[in-house]
Amino acid sequence: MARETERRVNPADPAAARRLFESQLPLGRLGQPEEVATVVAFLLSERSAYVTGSAYLVDGGMLARP
Repeated sequence: MARETERRVNPADPAAARRLFESQLPLGRLGQPEEVATVVAFLLSERSAYVTGSAYLVDGGMLARP
């Protein structure tokens, strides 16, 4: 999905679009599917049995920005 977005934003230079996206993220890079899967696996596991009504953001710190 990210690569398709990069091509739409800048068809002549998708890598430039990716650099722009990454520069706006506090962690400085796009997230990996495995990073999202780790949170999902936790929520599906017994280790999250006491978790209720929580929101887990896997956004590279975007909402934590000032």
